[in-house]
Amino acid sequence: MRWLTGIVLGFVIGCVVSSSGQQAGPPPSQAEQYLRQVGMREALERQHDQNAAASKEQISQIVDQLAEQAQLPPDVRTGLQSMYSEMVEAVQNSYTVDEALAVYARAWDRNYPGDDFQIAKAQLATPEGRRLMRAANEAVSDTAHFIQQRRQAALQRETTKLVEHVRELGKKYPAR
Repeated sequence: MRWLTGIVLGFVIGCVVSSSGQQAGPPPSQAEQYLRQVGMREALERQHDQNAAASKEQISQIVDQLAEQAQLPPDVRTGLQSMYSEMVEAVQNSYTVDEALAVYARAWDRNYPGDDFQIAKAQLATPEGRRLMRAANEAVSDTAHFIQQRRQAALQRETTKLVEHVRELGKKYPAR
């Protein structure tokens, strides 16, 4: 009887261990699988990484400007930099690339349900379909780049105003 208990226990443990590496949730849709094949995940990952780098650079510039204007000691500057870096990282990690890809795929799934996706996929494999996808991807990329540039310029402009305001406050309320 002990051997039977051992076998059952071994089977249960084996099932738990083998299933622990599996992702929860439904398998990827046809659209998501296709988007992975054509490199969309990598494109989203590059965008995610570029956003993170740009955010870190912006935060670094803001902290440096504030620290310089307020004449903060190096340890306070380092503390601010660390605090802002953690904030940027938390914002950047608020989603995963795989989650973004699943959202992207849902639009395809809604517009091309069931067998319609196979028809669309065949059309996208033609020269005109590839051209259409290239144009759509360039449009999305160009738009994201435009938005990022405008946000960065606005952030820089507003940071300059903020630093000036901090400087004026420093004059009005000098350290005691």
